[in-house]
Amino acid sequence: MKLHVSKEDKSLLFYEKYYSLTNPEIKITLKDSSSFNCKIIGFFHGNENESFVVKWHFADINGFLGVNSNGNLDEWIILQKELKSVYFFEDNILIEF
Repeated sequence: MKLHVSKEDKSLLFYEKYYSLTNPEIKITLKDSSSFNCKIIGFFHGNENESFVVKWHFADINGFLGVNSNGNLDEWIILQKELKSVYFFEDNILIEF
């Protein structure tokens, strides 16, 4: 199932959807077409003139607080405006930005 998001605050829809799930694994695709499976470990709120979330802090799905099984950091801070889509494995929903 695909959800098309209007020009309203896309970050708020993403936030509400993500934090309503029990399975934290998602697949994000960036505007440069790169993609990876990950989970959210944090985010940065925008001010009143910006979106609800302006930056997302993602980490490897198998890591603990951004550290993978090899002891390396596997985390990324990505601007909301760099996201092309997000796929939620729990319910097979795709949100396109």
